[in-house]
Amino acid sequence: MEIKPHDWYNTRQLNFIPKHFTRFKLDAKINRLKLFNWIEQNCAGRFAIGKETTRIPGEVGSMYIKEDWKIGFEIPADATMFSLFFK
Repeated sequence: MEIKPHDWYNTRQLNFIPKHFTRFKLDAKINRLKLFNWIEQNCAGRFAIGKETTRIPGEVGSMYIKEDWKIGFEIPADATMFSLFFK
């Protein structure tokens, strides 16, 4: 078994999504255990899962707030693998 430095130092999963990460919208009903297992087996770099809030202007003096779950990958190849093969 190969020990990866991010796993050893517990820095693989971040608690926020940095701006340089490649992001994808996640379904709110996704099986988190299946997701983490897939990432562990198929990805090499760091990743983060979090909510992203978007402000949408409404009528005069009003505003809507939309929250989406997002996942972000530091390595573009991990993002490509995720978008093509995770189901």
